[in-house]
Amino acid sequence: MSMYSRAGYTPPQAPKPPAEPRRKKGGSGGRRPPTRRPGGRIRFSRRAKAVFALLLTLIVLVLATMGVAVFMSLYVHAYDDAFVPGVYIGNVPLGGLTPEEAAQQLSGIAQQGMEGWHVNLIYQDVTKTITPQDLSMTFDVGDQLNRAWAIGRSGSLFERFMQIRQAQQEPVTIVGEIAYDEARLDEILSQVQAGLERQVQNATSSFEPSSDTPFSFTDEVYGRHLDTAPVREQIVEAIATLTSCDITLEPELTAPEITRAMLEENLSAIVIVTSNISSSSDEGRNQNIAVALDHLNGLVISAGERVSFNSAVGKRTTENGYTTALEIAYGEYVEGIGGGVCQVSTALYQAVLRAGLEVLERTPHAIPSNYAEMGQDATVSDRGLDFVFRNSSDMPIYIKARLVTDTSRKYIEITIFGKPLPDGIRYTLESTVIETIPLPEPVYVRDKDAQYVVYDDEEYQASDGREGYVVETYRVTSQNGAVTERELISTDTYDAKAPEIYVGAQPRPTPTPAPTPTPIA
Repeated sequence: MSMYSRAGYTPPQAPKPPAEPRRKKGGSGGRRPPTRRPGGRIRFSRRAKAVFALLLTLIVLVLATMGVAVFMSLYVHAYDDAFVPGVYIGNVPLGGLTPEEAAQQLSGIAQQGMEGWHVNLIYQDVTKTITPQDLSMTFDVGDQLNRAWAIGRSGSLFERFMQIRQAQQEPVTIVGEIAYDEARLDEILSQVQAGLERQVQNATSSFEPSSDTPFSFTDEVYGRHLDTAPVREQIVEAIATLTSCDITLEPELTAPEITRAMLEENLSAIVIVTSNISSSSDEGRNQNIAVALDHLNGLVISAGERVSFNSAVGKRTTENGYTTALEIAYGEYVEGIGGGVCQVSTALYQAVLRAGLEVLERTPHAIPSNYAEMGQDATVSDRGLDFVFRNSSDMPIYIKARLVTDTSRKYIEITIFGKPLPDGIRYTLESTVIETIPLPEPVYVRDKDAQYVVYDDEEYQASDGREGYVVETYRVTSQNGAVTERELISTDTYDAKAPEIYVGAQPRPTPTPAPTPTPIA
């Protein structure tokens, strides 16, 4: 141990540095300068470090901002003479093209598209083609290029930069606009509409009763109306996109109320009635029958219409073609103009009943006729007696009436055409005598004109007289051969007639005795 290490010795100490003078608050020397220990680095205060970091950050931000600005400037100005990327006109990209290049390319594409463009308007087997020449179509390049060129060229540098970036991320498509003559398009559509427009027409039938096939028909016509507004919209869309297309026209149809099928289904021969003409019928009577049939032939009767026989055949006069012939009047056969017409009215009466139509007025003869069963005749006279019936069906009826002459006979034939009777339905007539009226006592007639006898002791039976009858007539309905109904049509009385015996009006003279001859001496 050193000698200097004895107890109570204090080794010499390093001298203390002089004390720092105290700084006044608020003075310029408020910050403590960095201190540097002997042999060590300079130490900064926390505040100094913060300031330094802030300055460094500001320098970096300034440099970065300058770099970004330079980048944006270079990026934006790269498209000073060209369209920015992401801009389309139609499906044509314009990015990087100069206006001249874009105009040339668009014009070529538009011209090529218009050269092949067309719209076909199709209706059934007819096609109307619309071409660009029909509409004077042109492609307006300048206006569309101006709209495309404006993208990325407005606002500040940053705004322009953002417009360009936005177009790249979300491409901008400008619809190519085709100019065309709208008035011409409307004119074409009006012409097409006029060609398709059609008024609805019902089918018609014509009646030629003298023909073996008495009916001819015209077809029905469906009404057509074309609404051109939807068609126009499709054409305008096709023009805007230069897309060729076929448009099928679908006009609105209006159905007719009456079709040819309906007419044909409702025009069949419902009933045919014939009536033999006696061989003893003279030419005058046959002429009257033919004239009446001619007036009935071709008669068309609407549903619900009433028909008067007298009105149909006309007044029985020589001016109307009728002549004198035997007819029944007041129970006797007498000469009269129009004799024989009652056989026609009787045949028509039977046809009307068997066709299921409604009889409104009918009178039987006073005596049974030789051409019809009792209860099935109809007498007429233009002086009051008429036969009237009504078309009680819901369709028109047609009458064909003729006088038929063959090698063996003459006969009346009346055919009623109209709506067919329901399936299996058939009408027949059935007459039954329910009472016989006895023959009356003879009637004696004084023959003043000496027509049959002269003297009062002479008699001549001019007629045998006849019994009378009460007759019921039924319209019998059968279906598929089975009787379903018996409808009482009439109860007719044919009066009995007493025999007529003519007695001479003059007394027979007393014969004068012959003189007695004088004897000869």
